[in-house]
Amino acid sequence: NQETKKGNLEKALDISQLLIKQNPKLADGWACQGKALYSQSEYDKAVPAFNQAIALQSVETERMVLLGQLGNTFLQQNKPQQALDAALRSVEYCNGTAFDPYYNCGVILTCLNKIEEAIKLYRIALQIRPNDPNANYNLGLLLLRTQLCREGWEKYEYRFETSKLTGKFKERFYPVGLVQPDWDGRKFKNKSLLVYSEQGLGDFIFFSRFLPMVKKLGGKLMVEIQEPLKNIVGPNLKIDELVVRPNNIDWPEAPESDYCASVCSLPRILKIYSEKQIPTEPYIFAPKKPRPKEFSKKKFNHKWTSYAELAEKMGLRVVHISERDSQITSNPKKVGEYVNTWSLNSISWYDEAFSYLEISWG
Repeated sequence: NQETKKGNLEKALDISQLLIKQNPKLADGWACQGKALYSQSEYDKAVPAFNQAIALQSVETERMVLLGQLGNTFLQQNKPQQALDAALRSVEYCNGTAFDPYYNCGVILTCLNKIEEAIKLYRIALQIRPNDPNANYNLGLLLLRTQLCREGWEKYEYRFETSKLTGKFKERFYPVGLVQPDWDGRKFKNKSLLVYSEQGLGDFIFFSRFLPMVKKLGGKLMVEIQEPLKNIVGPNLKIDELVVRPNNIDWPEAPESDYCASVCSLPRILKIYSEKQIPTEPYIFAPKKPRPKEFSKKKFNHKWTSYAELAEKMGLRVVHISERDSQITSNPKKVGEYVNTWSLNSISWYDEAFSYLEISWG
């Protein structure tokens, strides 16, 4: 186990094989082998090792842990139902006192889209560990999916604790002590409010629909955005001061203001608890650009092969919004290796941009 933690995976595997050779009925030997194989992404080989360890293990708490590791292995194999079976067996051995089995069940049930059941398991996990950031955050996302927005938005605030990058956004405003208080939705006449962006560019565009509501409540509205958003946000939203920062983690000191708030926290602050409260007015418009003189509908008989080509021929400026997967893995991809993280194997950023029926070109 120590060698696995140090990253010496080959050595860890050699030690586990030696232990098994010396005593084939030693549960710890099989468990070590399973962990070493899991760390090497040898999931097909890790499963029988974990199963053997579980069968030989007589201590219920240890068996509970092994079942959790077996469930994680099944998840890596994209076998959520088998993962759930292992996780539920793990719950049987925890006597209602261990956090991980219930949390793992919540994760797996979410993968199976069994949202109501996942919510119940997360709530049980939080009875054992009430302040766990990941359980609270995951529960918050599920509550928002089921339109239980009041509690959902509150738990969504745990994102600052679950992600180091997201947490750094807020730390800029609280480096040592309280620099400027979080805005709580009060009117701020004759005062200033700084709304800062976090997460990706698309997240800001999505949540910025609430900025007009904020502007009606007060004095000076300052908005800090990533540099690529400058030409999109500036011409569209009525902002008193636009603060632009680089689109990286080399951030300048936080601007001074009387209050501050994350753009992603605005629904919670403004108490947006139902779909009817969400603003429906258009708030982002494409820059006005004169159509090329040579363009004529009557003469436009070119057989275009993609929306990208059609937009170019029509003189349209298109903002194409799609996600860039930034998940972290213990097995990073090799240089030059392309890893498709989309839900369908045939879809990638390239396929999306040149698809005939891609909704993002609408």
